[in-house]
Amino acid sequence: MLILLVLCLLSLERMGAATTKPELNSLVKKLWTLDRKEMQPLVQKQQLNKQGRVGFTRGTPPDEARASLFQGVNMNQLRKKRTIEAFFQLMDNYVPALGIRETMDTKEKSEVNAFLDAVVSTQVMQEAHQFLVSKRLSPAGKRDFKEQLYNIWFKFYRRNGQVLFVFISCVRLSY
Repeated sequence: MLILLVLCLLSLERMGAATTKPELNSLVKKLWTLDRKEMQPLVQKQQLNKQGRVGFTRGTPPDEARASLFQGVNMNQLRKKRTIEAFFQLMDNYVPALGIRETMDTKEKSEVNAFLDAVVSTQVMQEAHQFLVSKRLSPAGKRDFKEQLYNIWFKFYRRNGQVLFVFISCVRLSY
């Protein structure tokens, strides 16, 4: 998620300072290292459990897998992580079906703010923010950066006359 944000913002390079390939490689390695350092204790012997393909046609269930994609992940421990729990709280806020107008009530706004607060307080996002500021792609202030993230991830946009979310409207999970 974070790497996608950085790459998205870097695609707007004409608005900021140029970024070299070595700079980008260095940033991604640093973010990966910071993220692994935080996540490693929560994931024991993680294994990918491929079970087939997801159906993308109307009427097909979005996920036909009988078991979890990842094995060896302690969900109880994972949910103790502030960012993960805040993310899970967002999952029931969105309707994935096309043609249904999305809205955001007060509770959902509060969940979005809790998620953004959790994300911007991580070492990974602080490092990404520092880099983006150095490239003039993000505002220096934490509140302004949080607003930028909100606009990228949660602001409504129109597509084929329908209002959707940018961030997680395409997947609705029940946790």
